[in-house]
Amino acid sequence: MNLHHLPLPARTAVATRARIAATVCRDRYAAPATMRTLHSIADLLDDAASVCEATPALFPAIMRPLVQAQKLMEAHPDARLPLSVVAYITAPFAPGHDLPMPEPLLPLMDRHAAEETALLAELDRLHADTTAATEDTEKWLTAVLGTLGKWMRLSGEVDIDNRRPGNYRAVLAKHVACPKCSGHDVRFSVRTWAICACGYGDVWGRFLVCFCFAFDCPAVEAPAVTAS
Repeated sequence: MNLHHLPLPARTAVATRARIAATVCRDRYAAPATMRTLHSIADLLDDAASVCEATPALFPAIMRPLVQAQKLMEAHPDARLPLSVVAYITAPFAPGHDLPMPEPLLPLMDRHAAEETALLAELDRLHADTTAATEDTEKWLTAVLGTLGKWMRLSGEVDIDNRRPGNYRAVLAKHVACPKCSGHDVRFSVRTWAICACGYGDVWGRFLVCFCFAFDCPAVEAPAVTAS
């Protein structure tokens, strides 16, 4: 596909999805400050749809407002719109590509773990329903965004729970495991080196079993990790 001269059917599908997502943003109930953010995101999504419907519609021009919307989503997690929203909107430009799934939350509470499993199963079901995605896009995408909104809310609850002092060591144990002894008593140095209590040493990445990005991982930030 020539990204500078996108076919009309794909542009129409992307415009439809962008306008549906904009409507979902405006229909959400939130605090006044969050609502202002949601309306700003909705305006940018409408802008992207308008570019899709124009002639010529160039890919960089379509993506510009979508990237701006992504930045607002990232800066305002209270809007409950993960960055993957844009991937759902632009999916018609890359047919056949897998839709993104959220990264594991690693909750400690059984209730949170059960809810995460249910939400991921619902996303899997929606991803597999390609007929609904094409023939009843409004219902399908609204359901997707609703599920992602619930996942964002759960993510916030899990983050608060995982940061409680009494849960800290148990959380870290989910991020770290020694590749030699499978233990969790690991110390990270500032030179990207880590050493286990069993004596095994290697680079940080060999000890991390989570989906964090190294420096953002709470295990790396801790001077030592000992499972309770």
